[in-house]
Amino acid sequence: MLYLVFGKDTYRSRKKLRELEDFFVKKNSRLGIYKVGADEFSPSDFEEFWRANNLFGNKNLIIGEGLFSDKAIADFLLKNLEKISSSGNIFIFWEEELAESILSALKTAAEKVQKFEPLSRIELEKWLGEKARERGFELALAERAELVEKCGSDLWCLDGELEKRSLAAVGSQNERKVFKRQGKEEINLFQLCDAFAQRNKRQLWLLFQRALLLGVSAEEIFWKLWWQTKNLLLLKNLPLGRAAKSGLHPFVEKKTRSFLKNFKEK
Repeated sequence: MLYLVFGKDTYRSRKKLRELEDFFVKKNSRLGIYKVGADEFSPSDFEEFWRANNLFGNKNLIIGEGLFSDKAIADFLLKNLEKISSSGNIFIFWEEELAESILSALKTAAEKVQKFEPLSRIELEKWLGEKARERGFELALAERAELVEKCGSDLWCLDGELEKRSLAAVGSQNERKVFKRQGKEEINLFQLCDAFAQRNKRQLWLLFQRALLLGVSAEEIFWKLWWQTKNLLLLKNLPLGRAAKSGLHPFVEKKTRSFLKNFKEK
């Protein structure tokens, strides 16, 4: 049995390759798995794959990656395509590009052929929206267009940008990242101070990583946390009703006092 997965969109073709592997493994947990690249290819060893099952009579799954990019290997495989496709074992070939003559031969022999070409601009923006929602946040149309301008049809690049933005999706699922016109993101470090004072470790960690990704220095973050700690210490020893002596803005005092229950003086 032979399957072919190929195309210039290596992000989606790699995903399909993993899906096929998972499918066959779930179907047969005793499946022997062998992954072969052009560098470690041996005609005699590969011949054994289509000749017999493993020692216990179970099927094998052979995944060949980039084998047809080597002319000598391609000639060997094309010569033996009929034996490979009629084998009791499962063969999956993954390629980024294929010559038309090789593709034609594989289409004839393969059980299934799946091609992954780069997505159009509309498809890319739709893909970004879906993937952002999977990560728990929304991505505006303008933000999608900005990312497509930056990465083009490179889904690996777009996925990396989404991963960065997912760090901003803290608190409720409706929280959104805010962008300035020049494309740089804004961040309010007082949100980080609030998370610290609330002892919300998860949110604090995510905001900390978000700040670092945006280029905020560790020193700046330190002094913001020190400011919050100093206010907490100040009000911990100051009786309620003597706000004038604290020197804090009434709003800051009220907010800081709401956090005092989370800390002992020690």
